[in-house]
Amino acid sequence: MALSSARLISEASTQAEHSSKSEREWSGKGVRPWRLTKISEPRPKFAGKRVSAVRSNRQYGFMRAAMEFFIADTLKKGVPGLREEFAKLQTEMRAKKNDTTTSNIHSSLNRYGDIECLEKTRIVLATHPGGRDYIHANTVSSPFGSDRFICTQGPLPDTIYDFWVMVFEKKAMSIVQLCKFLEMGANKCAVYYPSGQGDVATYGDITVKCCSAKLLGTPGRVVQRIFSVFRGDVGKDVYHVSVENWPDHGVPEADATILQVLQKVRVSTNFPIVVHCSAGIGRTGTIVAVEIILESIILGKHVTIESVVSRIREERLAAVQKDSQYLFIARLVLEYFLRVGQLSRSPQIEAFFADYTKAPGVQAS
Repeated sequence: MALSSARLISEASTQAEHSSKSEREWSGKGVRPWRLTKISEPRPKFAGKRVSAVRSNRQYGFMRAAMEFFIADTLKKGVPGLREEFAKLQTEMRAKKNDTTTSNIHSSLNRYGDIECLEKTRIVLATHPGGRDYIHANTVSSPFGSDRFICTQGPLPDTIYDFWVMVFEKKAMSIVQLCKFLEMGANKCAVYYPSGQGDVATYGDITVKCCSAKLLGTPGRVVQRIFSVFRGDVGKDVYHVSVENWPDHGVPEADATILQVLQKVRVSTNFPIVVHCSAGIGRTGTIVAVEIILESIILGKHVTIESVVSRIREERLAAVQKDSQYLFIARLVLEYFLRVGQLSRSPQIEAFFADYTKAPGVQAS
């Protein structure tokens, strides 16, 4: 499937008109995102509003330059170079002293004792009846907003209510679950919602009803649900996707699955997207990095995997756990460019893909 240059120009111009400054180094909060083309839809026809050809061509040029910069940097480093780069990031992270407060004070509320929560970006609950304000969750910014994502651990039995309080307080409309409840015989996440259509569950003063549940239709198994969530007289709908083919400490196949998941939740621009796996750093950090790279490129920002992951780690400690996940970020972004017709399978691309499939912890795709 190809993506027309006219469509890119039109949508990027609209995006540029709505951009504003952010408190952080990304682009402004509330910026409407580029509608990354559906990878399953036919080639779109240009039907956008009329824009200046000069401005349009300039904006497309910015995007194209940013994309080519990312591709060139990725291919120049190759799989061996990216693995070395990740190892360097790991060493630097371990050497840093971080402002964390969770190891002792909130240890009973943390799924893993060695995964700490950065104080400066952590979610502070305001309406918990017991007065508890802590949840192992951090806001992560992107070019489209300073609170674009909430990265969090999979709820524990004692923190399911806290999770839904957070969803309510932060007005989240989308949740991405990247782990199963049970993996390889180990509990990875408490069952925090009713799974069958029509099922209802109550957590404290919050009631969750599953209004629909169906497969998304992706190569990998993904279940999408619509929840009707009530807290007292206040109700809201929440879109939930559960990715069931992503192994812990590993990566799924680099097919359309994750790209379609991102496509589904990307429309949530005014409210944060909640993303979790088990610890909330490995799989979670990986998918967030992919989305931030795509958002950056559409705004013409020159980024690398290293710069994006380093930035995410300033807000969600230890995001992206394994070098296979680091490589998957590169592979999936390149896959997106292939699927929208902005990249061809050159010998250099094919060589990178071949090296990728041979890397430890990677599934062939």
